[in-house]
Amino acid sequence: MSTPQTPATALKPALNGAKTKTRKRVSKANAKFEPAHFREQLLTIIEEGDEVHFDTLSTRLDVTGNTLEYRRYGETLFEVLITGGIITPGGVVEQDEDIESKHHVFAAENSIEAIRPWVEVFNKLVRRYKYLVRPLCETLKNLMQHVNKWSTADANKLSILVALLATHTQLVPLSAVTALLHDHLVKEGMALVCLTAILKIALNELGIQQLGRLLTKNKLDSRLIEFFPPNKQDEESFARHFEVEEMKAIVDWHHGVRENTLKVELVDHVREMVQEEESARDVASYIAKCSRENHWSESDVATLVWDAVMGAVDWATRPETVEAQVLRQTKE
Repeated sequence: MSTPQTPATALKPALNGAKTKTRKRVSKANAKFEPAHFREQLLTIIEEGDEVHFDTLSTRLDVTGNTLEYRRYGETLFEVLITGGIITPGGVVEQDEDIESKHHVFAAENSIEAIRPWVEVFNKLVRRYKYLVRPLCETLKNLMQHVNKWSTADANKLSILVALLATHTQLVPLSAVTALLHDHLVKEGMALVCLTAILKIALNELGIQQLGRLLTKNKLDSRLIEFFPPNKQDEESFARHFEVEEMKAIVDWHHGVRENTLKVELVDHVREMVQEEESARDVASYIAKCSRENHWSESDVATLVWDAVMGAVDWATRPETVEAQVLRQTKE
């Protein structure tokens, strides 16, 4: 026998399609988890005074992490610190209606020295809250994807910020610049403009040897030409562009990378030809063609061919068999 429901426990009838009114205290609690509310609280803390005092700002951001939810709103945190507002899906900066943001990267002067203190602020903040590394990277990628929405000055400030973070803090990998590789940004030339600004700063900060290693580490050594508009993705346009920008060191480095790549390709292809026992005439023809197109010296070609022939030998066999293989390949 079922127990009759009392008025306190009885279920209230519900109407289909009716909206349930949320109590004020519930709405207020939910507001604590909204990006706009986080932005308002953050601006209240950092927008004290007309000038930015970076040591004070770093201290405030450090302490604020104990009360504001950086882990939940990491990307919003950096959006506000960089642009002064929240980035909408269309790439528009949504400012706070009540508090004007004066202390952010885009409000700084358009110079390396003006942006450098902000890099130190980010460095201290992320070192303190290590889980902010990913939100920082994602925010920068998102901003670069919408770089065509910023003014020329703000786009350059963003490039400076990315360059300094990538070269001095190692918090942001240089590979983050691949966020610029969207068809419209490449076609319009914005991808190349930003990449050039980033590489120019990195070159001045590190020098070509260290920058070259950084590009290789981030697998950008063979991808720089992808940032050029489709009708300029050739070696001549590449060289002309960076020479005009007074970055000939990039041109020379790129030429060396490209030549090494071509030499590796020759060695691999000749080794395959030898292993497949193609005719000596075909092998010689291929080698001559590569040598002629790339203006390689006879000594360079001889070294490459020797490496290819040695690579075609099965060194796992008995010593006398290896000797016979080497002699046969050399004679051929």
